[in-house]
Amino acid sequence: MIGFESIFDVFPDKGKAVMIPIRTTAALLVSYRTDGAHWWEYLDVIERALEEAAPVGGSVSAALLWSQLSRAAKAKATEQTAAGS
Repeated sequence: MIGFESIFDVFPDKGKAVMIPIRTTAALLVSYRTDGAHWWEYLDVIERALEEAAPVGGSVSAALLWSQLSRAAKAKATEQTAAGS
């Protein structure tokens, strides 16, 4: 639902409407991936975060995922800084 309308009312072309979650997910994956991070390592971080969040429930999953991604980004930045020294 978008606001009070069904997504299919907002986007009558069902073929295009079903692509919205896919494109949104792709945009989020690209925007939060740290520079130089390999895709499979990045996806492994996300998977670990989701596995950690599973027993807690869906309401906490996003916060745990963000925390895990932030730690991974900080660790990567620390590695790059140390390698440059």
